[in-house]
Amino acid sequence: MERYIAARDRGGHYLLKRLRSDGSFGDGSLADYYKVPCALQACGQNNAASQLCQWIRRHGMDADGDLGPRDNATSGYGYAYFNSCS
Repeated sequence: MERYIAARDRGGHYLLKRLRSDGSFGDGSLADYYKVPCALQACGQNNAASQLCQWIRRHGMDADGDLGPRDNATSGYGYAYFNSCS
């Protein structure tokens, strides 16, 4: 079990290094931050996950409640399920 805990903690530290001071992650595009809050929580980094969620609420959602911004690779993507509630 100790191996798994150590691996989880290394993963959490890797993610924390990529969380910016303004709360964004990576370049701030959907492809960078998608599912990162969940991964941070799984690593026990709840404050960091909350910081990223606050950034997403301020900068990563459009008026319809969809997540973004999208880069060219994900623009026009059809959803199998809704990303967020409006």
